Amino acid sequence: MDLSKLKWTKNINHQHGEKYCAFDADLKKNFPLQWKKGQRKNAENPDKDDLIILRQRCKVTHIVKVWDDNPKEDTNPEFSIYREVQLVWIAEHWDIPPDQDTVFGYHVNLQGGNVMKLETPTFKAHWDSRGGLAGFQNNVLKVLKLE
Repeated sequence: MDLSKLKWTKNINHQHGEKYCAFDADLKKNFPLQWKKGQRKNAENPDKDDLIILRQRCKVTHIVKVWDDNPKEDTNPEFSIYREVQLVWIAEHWDIPPDQDTVFGYHVNLQGGNVMKLETPTFKAHWDSRGGLAGFQNNVLKVLKLE
C-alpha cells in the first residue's frame, strides 16, 4: 500500500456515547467525513488524494483518502461541513483497534476534531532522526501490517 500521501490525522469526537464510529466498511464507497459548523477553513487543509489517519478514543480506527477538492455543506446543525473520503484501511478488530501511541511511535496528545498535519513539533522531535515523514509512513505500514 502506498502511504506517501499520508500527511494528516483527525480525532473523531463522539456525540452519542458510541464507543467507535465504524463509518462505512465498504472500501469502494465514499462517505462524508464531518467537521463542526464553522470549521470550513480547517476542512480545506487536506488536498484531494491526501490520506488521513482517524483516531477515536486514543485508538487508530481508519485511514481515509480525500476524494474531493473542497469541503461541502449539508443541513446537519452541528456538523455541517464535510469532505468526501474513501476508506483505505479499517481496524480489523473493533474490540481492540491499534493504540495511537503504538502507531505514532510516541505519546500522542492531539485533541479536538480538526484535521492536523502529522508533522507537529512533537512528531518532528521523534521522527526527524528516524526518517521523517517517510519513516513514519513506513512504520504505519509495519504496525498496521499493510506491507
